[in-house]
Amino acid sequence: TGTYTYYVTQTANDCESDYSAVSLTINEKPEVGITNPDDLDYVYEEGSIILAASGANTYEWFSEYGDEDLPDQQSVQAHPTHAKTIYSVIGTKGGCTDTAEYTVYIHCPPCENSTSVYSFAEPYSTINHGCEDFYYTHNLNCEWRVEPEGISSIHYYFNKFKVHQSDWIRIYSGIEVNSENLISEFNNENLPPAISEELFVSRMLIVFETNDSLVDEGFLLKLSDEPIPVNIDPVSFDNSFINIFPNPAQGEITLSYNGLDSKIIEVKVFDMIGSIIEYNSYETNYEYFEENLNVNNLREGLYFIEILTEQSKYVKKVLIK
Repeated sequence: TGTYTYYVTQTANDCESDYSAVSLTINEKPEVGITNPDDLDYVYEEGSIILAASGANTYEWFSEYGDEDLPDQQSVQAHPTHAKTIYSVIGTKGGCTDTAEYTVYIHCPPCENSTSVYSFAEPYSTINHGCEDFYYTHNLNCEWRVEPEGISSIHYYFNKFKVHQSDWIRIYSGIEVNSENLISEFNNENLPPAISEELFVSRMLIVFETNDSLVDEGFLLKLSDEPIPVNIDPVSFDNSFINIFPNPAQGEITLSYNGLDSKIIEVKVFDMIGSIIEYNSYETNYEYFEENLNVNNLREGLYFIEILTEQSKYVKKVLIK
C-alpha cells in the first residue's frame, strides 16, 4: 500500500520529451466481517436481530430473499421471515470492496415439557419439536408421555427427521427415563426406520435432547394404534363430507362425497405400509359424488382411502373382511 511516482518520457526520431510524473496510489483491500453483539445466529418467529459490519468505511446490505429494506449503514436490524436467511454486506474503503455473509435461523419456541398423549386422533396423532416450519432451538430437554387407553401396541413413523448428530430423540417403554427401558435413539447419524414401526407396549416416553451447538430442521412424529401409511399426508380429516359404507366391507364399498369443491376428484387406496393399491380419477358435478369401488381383489386387513380434490385432501380408514 502507499503512493508511488513513476516518470515517463516519449522518444521519437532521436528526440526525447521531457519527463512527466505519474502517481499511483495503492489502497489496502478491506476485510469486511459481520457479527452479532450477543453472538447469536437465530431469532424466534417475528423477532429481529442486530447485525454489525466492520472493516470498511461504507456498507451496503442485502437479504437473500430481497424482502427487507436494509439501510446502508454499519449496523442494521434484520427481521427474517424464512427458516434460514443469508444476509450479505458489501463494504467499501478507499475505493476497494469486500463482502461478508451471515446466516440467521428462525427457531421454534421451546417444546412443552411433560406433555401427554392420552388418545390417538384420526388418522393419527403428531408430535413435533415445537413447530413445523422452523428450526428447533438449543438446550432442550422435552418429554412426551404416550399413554392411550385400551391398546396393546403403538405404531410410530417419522414423517420428517433432521436432528443434528449431537442431539438425540430417545424412545422408552413405559413413562420413565431408564436405561433398561430404552428402546431406540435417533439422530442424523442413526436414522429412524423409513416405514411405520410397531412397538408392543401400551405406554411409551419420547425424549428430545439438544445441546448449545448446531441445530437442524427438527422432526414430525406420527403415532397411531394402527399401521401408518408412509405415503399419505392428509390435509384434513372431516367425517361430515365423506362417507364410506359398508365399513367393514367385503366385495364392494360405496364412496360418497357431499359439498364438493372441485370438478375433478382423485381416489387412492393405500395398504398399511403406504403402497398405492388402487387409483382412479373422476369428474363430478360440483355438488355430490358417489362411486362404487370393487375391493374383491384386496386381502383382508386395514386400508386407507385418500380423496384428493382441487382444494383439499382427506383420508378415511376402511377394514376389508
